[in-house]
Amino acid sequence: GAATDCSKSAVDIVFAVDQSGSIGATNFAKLKAYLVQRVNLIPFSDAAGPRVAILGFSTTVTLYCDMRFDKASLLTCIDSVPYVAGWTNTPEAITQAGAELTRANCGASRTCVIDLITDGEPNLGPGNALDPTQLEAESQQRAATEKGSGRVINAVGLGTSKGLTASFLSSLASTPTASHWARIDDYDNLELYAVKVAKNCGVSTATPCAQLPV
Repeated sequence: GAATDCSKSAVDIVFAVDQSGSIGATNFAKLKAYLVQRVNLIPFSDAAGPRVAILGFSTTVTLYCDMRFDKASLLTCIDSVPYVAGWTNTPEAITQAGAELTRANCGASRTCVIDLITDGEPNLGPGNALDPTQLEAESQQRAATEKGSGRVINAVGLGTSKGLTASFLSSLASTPTASHWARIDDYDNLELYAVKVAKNCGVSTATPCAQLPV
């Protein structure tokens, strides 16, 4: 089909990026490189075009880059995002991503996207009142709330953790789920994935696994 002019795409994307201990510093550097590539592939124009925000989550959630369309500013911001290790607070990441979309006035005239990127099941440690199974249910509930508000959720699983299941990722994702979730076993394949996603302005993952050497 005809190429999409993403510079005219009224889309806001919040990248919610896992910073937990299981990722490790080396893979987190690759994840930051992926964010740089995604931002470089977005043809920013002005406030009417694409905008991006970035938050990180481990035990807690931190908004590092609020919603903006200044590419240079975003690249500087990504560079400053630290690797913090810790647990995996997926439910709060989903809620805080939605809160940033609300704060940035992502409304009916725009496509509001949460890109959740995680390497494992939600887990807040043995001292937490909720175990991973309960935290999965809480994540699903919070994702349902965001989707019910018209937000699009892309769920991307990284690495080979058996605890992070396809059924969980797809349950978070928007419908049709097949084009809104992906599993990338090798962090070195993130570069290829970024190019695929850029072709649809980042609105869906839409990346057949057969095209990824995983």
